Amino acid sequence: MKEATTRSRSLEMANLPTPVFIARGSPGLYFAKGPKCQPFSGTPDENFSDVRGLEFSSDGSRIAWVTSQCVKVAETTNWEVIMEANIAKVGAVKFSPTGKYLGIWHPFFVSKENPQGGTNMYVYDVDKKECIKSLIHKKYQSWEIQWSPDDAICGRSVSNEVHFFENGQLDSVVHKLRLEGLSEYSLAPSSRNPHVAAFIPSVGGRPAGARMFKYPNFSEDAAVGRKSFFNANSVEMKWNSRGNTCLLLTSTDVDKTGQSYYGETSIYCLDTKGATAHLQPGGKKGPVYAFEWSPLGTEFCLVYGFMPAKATLYNMKADPVFEFEPAHRNAVFYNPQGNLLALAGFGNLRGKIEVWDMEARKQVAAGDCPDTTELRWCPDGRHFTVATCAPRLRQGNGFRVWHYTLQMIYEKNMAEKHELYETYWQPFPSGTFPKPVVGSEKVKGTKPSQPPPAKTAYVPPNMRGLSKTGQPERKKVLPPGMSEPEPEKKTKSKNKKKGGGDGPAKPESAPAAEDEPFVPPSAAERTPAPAPAQSGQAAANVDRKKKRENLKKKLKDIAKLKSDQAAGKEMNQEQLDKISREADLTRELQELTV
Repeated sequence: MKEATTRSRSLEMANLPTPVFIARGSPGLYFAKGPKCQPFSGTPDENFSDVRGLEFSSDGSRIAWVTSQCVKVAETTNWEVIMEANIAKVGAVKFSPTGKYLGIWHPFFVSKENPQGGTNMYVYDVDKKECIKSLIHKKYQSWEIQWSPDDAICGRSVSNEVHFFENGQLDSVVHKLRLEGLSEYSLAPSSRNPHVAAFIPSVGGRPAGARMFKYPNFSEDAAVGRKSFFNANSVEMKWNSRGNTCLLLTSTDVDKTGQSYYGETSIYCLDTKGATAHLQPGGKKGPVYAFEWSPLGTEFCLVYGFMPAKATLYNMKADPVFEFEPAHRNAVFYNPQGNLLALAGFGNLRGKIEVWDMEARKQVAAGDCPDTTELRWCPDGRHFTVATCAPRLRQGNGFRVWHYTLQMIYEKNMAEKHELYETYWQPFPSGTFPKPVVGSEKVKGTKPSQPPPAKTAYVPPNMRGLSKTGQPERKKVLPPGMSEPEPEKKTKSKNKKKGGGDGPAKPESAPAAEDEPFVPPSAAERTPAPAPAQSGQAAANVDRKKKRENLKKKLKDIAKLKSDQAAGKEMNQEQLDKISREADLTRELQELTV
């Protein structure tokens, strides 16, 4: 019976599609097939050395890539180019859920010839190969048009308003959602009875708040749910896959308690029935690092608290159902089938990864992936890639493919002076790949080409270079032309035997202390006494202060770049990369403060 089941599963796996893997780096694009990264030759006859970014449609049937001069779209069934938009200096592209429409945005800028500036956002009908709407959207923030899963409804953020359109008719506004101070909105991923969540930041004495509306009833009295916050300046909203519950992670610019340089974070839960909840994880103070819904839409995982951080599973009613042991982690990733969960510590952390079976609530594997900057699950739910990418890290760039048991399947390191920017897996519609049966297969992996760093005891910066007694290590100083004398050979004296010997043993000369350097008297007289070692706590504070000041300066530069970008100044790729590092630098400063 077991052999028949194994044979059936193998036959089923053989009939499944093979996802395409793409790595984008300074040499261009690298294409491969499947987790084993087999050679792939089906790509279009194009020059991929100038690719600045790419985007798959949600079902993986189409791919768009950006060059310095244009945007091209191809079908992944035959990898033939079906559309080309001659727009230069594009900063971002986004498909609608069905892949029919493509949004394109580039930075807004003015010139002497056009002091008012021109359109910088476009919506293309990919099937018709034509631009159906061009408009001005100066800020990169919230530039994307949000669509319902069937593309029947879409919304666009305008000052204090959200304009809604239907059936791709972007020239006529069908409905408007207007709230004073509205800054963010999120359209639920549901085609039936879609809902809209809206966020209003706190300004002056006005408290922040969130509202939930059922489309298209957008009057203030028609809100199906509302929640007021004492203070919040920004928000990140995530819906579950069923489109009936939304999580809101709010943050403030300043932490009035003085515990963090990054402000305070809070997380709230709103559902379409009007229920609201403020999640207050017990027993652990500190920021919320990550939160993610299960693809099944029935639970979500929250990583929070000062290091070592805690991770907790919650159900749709925001009730805790399972708690993981504290560890150094700040990221969470579900596989597409929702039965495996990866908890990881990236950025300033050492790259430890834990893989959990979410049905049995037990750990499957744990290991180290140092210098990791991103993790992406393969659509088969059994493999994932970890990568070291620029600009976060510019040394040792490359990627590895791992089985969920943390057996390495494939590894590729970038050549010297080349950088890796991002990796991508071709997505597939939900249900294409079956749920992996945890523990049903034995995988034999390969060893990484780079050996793991040696595990040594951590030495605080103020103690490095000191002996065990806390005194500075002193090296022997010899005069020019003089070599270190060979150590004398020790011989056992016969007179040391008990009760033996013809006479008293000659006393042995005491050995010179190893810490004392050999210095000629004249040089010793000129050598000043070593300064007393700085206290450990004071040196540590100085070191941390220097790092904090450096990170603050980088964040200040990024804030100025964002201000220039909002004012319409043209940004080059290096400046855009620097802006993209803001979240990593902010997290790094936060962890350093902790």
